[in-house]
Amino acid sequence: MAKHPVYRQIVSMGTSVVPYLLRELAHEPDHWFIALAEITGANPVSRDDQGNLDRMAQAWLDWGAEHGFVSNESDQVVPKPHQD
Repeated sequence: MAKHPVYRQIVSMGTSVVPYLLRELAHEPDHWFIALAEITGANPVSRDDQGNLDRMAQAWLDWGAEHGFVSNESDQVVPKPHQD
């Protein structure tokens, strides 16, 4: 899946797509974790939570809040200035 051309194209967009990927995780946890890790260089998911989509999504949403991609007050995903 992570090698699919469309997935690769999304990754190539860089940090500008992080808010959208986080929004997807907030609505329906899915397999965007590889893309998020590749784009950001981060991996906020604990070893104990690996394989649990809900907990993995929450770890990324928490990370997004800490790094300015998610507003803590409203849990809304917010755009971050382009950094690529």
